[in-house]
Amino acid sequence: MHKKEKYLIAIAGLLHDIGKFYQRAIDKKTSDEDKKIFQYAHAYLSYEAINQELKEGLESVFSQEELKTILDGCYHHKPTTPIQHLLQKADWISSSERSKDQTIYNLEILSPDQKKKLENFAVQNPRLRSVFENLSLGKEYKKRNYFYKIAPLNLSKDIFPKDLEYTYGQIDTKAADEEEELGSYPKHWESFKTEFNQKLKNAVKFENSPEKIFSLIYHLLYKYLWCIPASTYDKENYSNHYPDISLFDHSRVLSAVACCFYDYDKEGFTQEGTNEFQNKFKDKKVFLHIKGDISGIQKFIYNVYAGKRGTAKTLRGRSFYVSLLPEILSRYILNQLEYPISNLLYSGGGIFEILVANTQENLDKILKIKQEIEEFLATDFEADLGLSLGYYQYSPIEMMKDYKTVLSKLNENLDNAKKEKFSTLIDSGKIFDLLNKKVSDIKQNKKRCPVCKTYLISENLQDDDEICEVCEKFRNIGQFLPKTEYLIFAKNLTPNFVENKKVVNFKKFGAVYLVDKNNISDLQPLFLDPEITEILAINDTSLKRYTTGFKFIGKVVPEAEKDAPLPEEDDKIEEGQIVPFSYLAQFSEGDDRIGILRMDVDNLGNLFSKGLEDKISISRIATLSRSLDLFFSGYLNEICKALTSEYKKQNQDANVKNFFYILYSGGDDVFLVAPWDKAIDIAEKINNEFKNYTCGNPNITLSAGYIQVKHKYPIRFAADLAGEAEEVAKSSGKDRICILGDVLQWNEIKELKSTSEKWIEYIKRNKLQRGFIYAVHRLKEQFLKDLNKSSKVAFPYREIGKEDLMFYPYAQYYIARNINKDIREEVSQFLLDKQNFKKLTFLVNYISLKTRN
Repeated sequence: MHKKEKYLIAIAGLLHDIGKFYQRAIDKKTSDEDKKIFQYAHAYLSYEAINQELKEGLESVFSQEELKTILDGCYHHKPTTPIQHLLQKADWISSSERSKDQTIYNLEILSPDQKKKLENFAVQNPRLRSVFENLSLGKEYKKRNYFYKIAPLNLSKDIFPKDLEYTYGQIDTKAADEEEELGSYPKHWESFKTEFNQKLKNAVKFENSPEKIFSLIYHLLYKYLWCIPASTYDKENYSNHYPDISLFDHSRVLSAVACCFYDYDKEGFTQEGTNEFQNKFKDKKVFLHIKGDISGIQKFIYNVYAGKRGTAKTLRGRSFYVSLLPEILSRYILNQLEYPISNLLYSGGGIFEILVANTQENLDKILKIKQEIEEFLATDFEADLGLSLGYYQYSPIEMMKDYKTVLSKLNENLDNAKKEKFSTLIDSGKIFDLLNKKVSDIKQNKKRCPVCKTYLISENLQDDDEICEVCEKFRNIGQFLPKTEYLIFAKNLTPNFVENKKVVNFKKFGAVYLVDKNNISDLQPLFLDPEITEILAINDTSLKRYTTGFKFIGKVVPEAEKDAPLPEEDDKIEEGQIVPFSYLAQFSEGDDRIGILRMDVDNLGNLFSKGLEDKISISRIATLSRSLDLFFSGYLNEICKALTSEYKKQNQDANVKNFFYILYSGGDDVFLVAPWDKAIDIAEKINNEFKNYTCGNPNITLSAGYIQVKHKYPIRFAADLAGEAEEVAKSSGKDRICILGDVLQWNEIKELKSTSEKWIEYIKRNKLQRGFIYAVHRLKEQFLKDLNKSSKVAFPYREIGKEDLMFYPYAQYYIARNINKDIREEVSQFLLDKQNFKKLTFLVNYISLKTRN
């Protein structure tokens, strides 16, 4: 009963302000009598929405007694019971983020006489503003009042913010339709109400599966409330709020806080005013904030050697497994402590954050779970993967008023924990037995697995069986993943997992079952299975029957569209399989190579800790984390698909569904492989789209590392080189890419590619000798190289102005010998411009690769 009541309070928290959405949709006035009971119109309308509009769905899964607890959330402005008081205090904390910033309108597009009209327009059409506009690390930025269109969540351009002044100008001049640009509250509400009632009518009873019902309601609210502002006006203080927190993020944080209060002392939050509440709890460490960091991910993913079939599958399987690991471990912790998924504040990029009550019972369980996880990682992966857990205990007042310090202390404690990985097992001496367990289980003579060259296998294994159980598991995952459309999360293995090869088994921590579109009939028995907690559709927010939610995953891979022979091999690739790198490389223009791209957000730690300045809060951090992950885990797939569509218009016979291979994406990281030239294109595209997604704010930038290699080059070494290139880009000033031997600012790539393509055309037309490109390379090596510097990935140029002056006469000599008169001046101007000296390695390599073969 304790767990179910906690879940009901969490649902009450999710729905406590649903009246704000309802109110904006119907524009209904409330009576003085209603306000006496609920104090504010939106609180009464939350009650009405739950009791009338959403009644059909809610009554299908909840008993009347359970619905009473959910309705307690509507009384959070005028509570009378301990649970209502508890939800009120949770609301105070979750809404402490509300900023009193005034909206400043820039009139670059609109004329001054339209200012008042614009202000009225903005007030009459309240929309969620972008949290990215409020981030600053010192670079000057003029806000443009970006807002989000009201639309159900999906991986389209609707998740991108829109410029308010520009949009208003389009609507005012009838150049654009108002509803098409802004979305509609009434239509959005009707869609939400219809889907909410329909989905719950087809669901199981809450009594039988609280996790599934919570997941379904949580994801329905995510789908529809992500774009609804939590607050635009403070009725108590008669002042405007800057509406950059969504109603979904406000509600999920309140839900998490309320669960903590309930677990800490469900009767202890009955204070009548904020002063009394703050005085009582200023020194009480109510919250236990847990941050987990899985180490060794990058090295673990890429620890695959060429030479055995299925390298691409194994890589994808490894990547997928480690992306699931924080999800599984965090869910196991929540399940053991009996908390819903709203208390998982964040999961992505190998990191998770959980908020629970700071009770001795929870602390004891966490320590026990930590040891269980360490034993699992030591036994199954010989400690190649590790988990560090940092904790911080703090008061509700710290969460409200000093969340910046909370994050700083939490990260400090996590850094300390990283220095003590597996410390409990090491101190007890148990670590050695666990590390040797797999080896001791093999009774025959042993040899290293040829795929990972890490784990030992029996010397008797041959041919396709010559693989360790770890690599075999990952190869199976990689084989089924391209067609997988649903992830089934389970507490334990169940007979309803009908195909063992599609089970990703995390042992006592749970399991994930992969279901493809051809096996959708499997979902019904899984939906009714009590061991199943969530059924999540991958990158699909339509919430089809028997699903409880959705999950965004970088999933694009180059699948074969039909059977085809493999180049350089006496074998073939089958339809639907991930093509090997040798096959992918042949879709390059020029030399058959692959490009390796790694990129991430610059100064991410500072953006979280300093970028929001005095506006930092748990809800705003939750919004920022979710928004970044939505781009990198979700929208990145659409970028890959869009570029592939463009390429296939020019190469309709290409036997791949995608030219891109997302090996890892999530949080703020990207690692992908593509034909060498297309990897350059997508690097540009990701950067441009990210700038649009983050409102063009110059304080939010990406850095990237790119290398190109032959397809047989070991991926683990290529990954290291790309990582080194990324570090060079960051150390050179950030907001850059280290690519083809040069460190370039993002806006330089387009110009350099244009120059390179022009010279390639000159080569094709015999106006410029291909040998001239190698002459430029020799000039660069002889006169521009700094012999005191060295780098594997970037050419060591001398500083501008310190070049050997012999460069100029030699350059003029080569120009005169190799170039037609009609383009000689153009080439000469480019080559002799000092500002282009540090771009010559890119130019030489790009042209050489494109004109080879």
